[in-house]
Amino acid sequence: MRDRTGPGRPVPGAGTTLPDAAREALAATLTSQCEHHRTRLLRSPATSGGVLPAGHELRVQLTGPGSRRRQSVRVDVLDGETLHHRATVVFAVSCWRTAYRTLREIPRGEALSQTNTEPWRVNTTGWRISRPPLSGVAGLAARRTLPAGLLLGAADTMPVPLVRRHDRVWLQAVSGAVAVAVPGRALADAGPGESVLVRPLQGTGPVRARVTGAGRLEAGR
Repeated sequence: MRDRTGPGRPVPGAGTTLPDAAREALAATLTSQCEHHRTRLLRSPATSGGVLPAGHELRVQLTGPGSRRRQSVRVDVLDGETLHHRATVVFAVSCWRTAYRTLREIPRGEALSQTNTEPWRVNTTGWRISRPPLSGVAGLAARRTLPAGLLLGAADTMPVPLVRRHDRVWLQAVSGAVAVAVPGRALADAGPGESVLVRPLQGTGPVRARVTGAGRLEAGR
């Protein structure tokens, strides 16, 4: 007997309840998404007590993302290629992950660390896809002024700037096979790969350049 949701993954034999098979399939999905998860049966099939008949196979399919608060699992009982019975099992789902929240107000551009953030275990079930929680803060800084107690998402952060406003930097101007490096002054903060205006110290007007490393920028490409 095989579970049709995964190649070669065995399911329990005859006499196993359909809710058990549905819970196993749901748990396999949640294990890849959550550090800890919990499911609670809300509705199960009433026919024959929801027991898998002898000599039959199962096809188990989630009807949506496993991280929804209320998750339906469709269970098809097959006799060969013939559909013997179809049931829907419904669970309440909790999915817990470690996120990070701010310990105090953090000014824009300040690097995030254990001194201004803390790990926070949060139930992310039903979390908006547009704002997933951060799984770490290394190498990140505040994109804007962040209030104390904020649960951090990707939109709240940016890479730690490799160039700071008013820093003296090296600007590499590239034209074909010729490259010339001149000193300049950055006019804003910028992280790796970002562009920023730089004023060469030789007195020419500001030029836009891309950050290639700490204190190093490139223009002309």
